[in-house]
Amino acid sequence: MRTIGIGTKISGMVIGILIVLSVVVAYVVTSRMQEGIESFATEKAKNDLNMATRLVDYKYSGAWQIKDGQLYKGSQRINNNEEIVDEIGEATGDTVTFFQGEQRVATNVMLDGKRAVGTKVSEKVATVVLKQGQPYYGQAVVVGKTYQAAYTPIRSADGAVIGILYVGASQSIIDGIISGFIRQFMIVIVIAIAVSLAVILWYMSRVNRRLGRVGQALAKAGQGDFTSVLLDRSGDELGRLSVNYNEMRENLSILISEGMHACGAVSDSTGRLAVIAEASARQANRIADTIRQVADGAEAQTRSVLENQTAMEEMAQGIQNVAENASEIAESAIYSKQQA
Repeated sequence: MRTIGIGTKISGMVIGILIVLSVVVAYVVTSRMQEGIESFATEKAKNDLNMATRLVDYKYSGAWQIKDGQLYKGSQRINNNEEIVDEIGEATGDTVTFFQGEQRVATNVMLDGKRAVGTKVSEKVATVVLKQGQPYYGQAVVVGKTYQAAYTPIRSADGAVIGILYVGASQSIIDGIISGFIRQFMIVIVIAIAVSLAVILWYMSRVNRRLGRVGQALAKAGQGDFTSVLLDRSGDELGRLSVNYNEMRENLSILISEGMHACGAVSDSTGRLAVIAEASARQANRIADTIRQVADGAEAQTRSVLENQTAMEEMAQGIQNVAENASEIAESAIYSKQQA
């Protein structure tokens, strides 16, 4: 089974970390950017709303009022007044709407190719602006689409809330900006990953070559060949490993040289011991011959002693026999004497 090299493992880990970091950075940056753009769009809507209010006050003098069931600014009817909403829209780039109560009476917001006159404001905005009489800033749904919007109540001369003035930027514009940024960001990330990968592969190939030289030197050392010298002046871990190998090589070479000298001395001593042993063997042979001769003499003497012992035993037996005969003769002589 083919094993994965350390360089490949490190490259894979670095690339994986780089990709994960890129995704995290893209997510964070996109989220922050979206929040920033939405905040900017909301702030822009607020400023555009103030500008629209001043423009309306400048063009149409007088108080807001409901007359004949329609919304007026002074003597100017606002219902179906496309001129004022288009002028504000061209000046700000926003969508613009005048509400009478909660119903659109003049707007540049389009619905199915027509101005969305007669549609109503969202319930959320109506609660804040119409019922509570407070401005509303932030995300809002306008005719089924999301906008970053600003709403302000339209008050009559007696302070009653009779309508709403709205300006807002479509969320699709913000989404388009974010999508464009994400595309550019991803292109940059891909280029960065490709460059990083090339640099990592180049560096790891150098590390692999350095590791290969160290491995070859150690393999030769394992076979008893200490002739390889590693030249690595990088100063990093592999450089220090090469320096340590060279020191080990020198120390082992000295140790082997001293061992060879010791082996030579032992060989000389062994030769001298062999000569001494050979002389000792010859002397031992002579001593063995002498011992054999002495043994042969001792054996002959032993046989002679045994023969003498046998003769003495026979002589003693003869003497005993003579004594017994002499005793019998003496007894016969005594008996004869008595008889005589």
